[in-house]
Amino acid sequence: MSAREVASIVWTALSGGTKLLVKSFWTLRKAKGAVKKGSKKFYNNLVEAGIPKEHAKDISDKFREPAEEVLKIRNLIRFAQEMG
Repeated sequence: MSAREVASIVWTALSGGTKLLVKSFWTLRKAKGAVKKGSKKFYNNLVEAGIPKEHAKDISDKFREPAEEVLKIRNLIRFAQEMG
């Protein structure tokens, strides 16, 4: 195997890995934004239904926390390690 072939293989691995990393990061950002938006909408619906703001905030936080926990990068890495 020549040095050029090795360089080509290394470049392909690095560029493909970078692209995957960027796509994964962007997907996580969008998912976290969707969770935050959903929590805010849930809070507003609770307030409109007549629930006091303090209680609505607590309920919407309890709704949001598990999803945020799942979307943390460290937890995703730990999950992948446990699967493999």
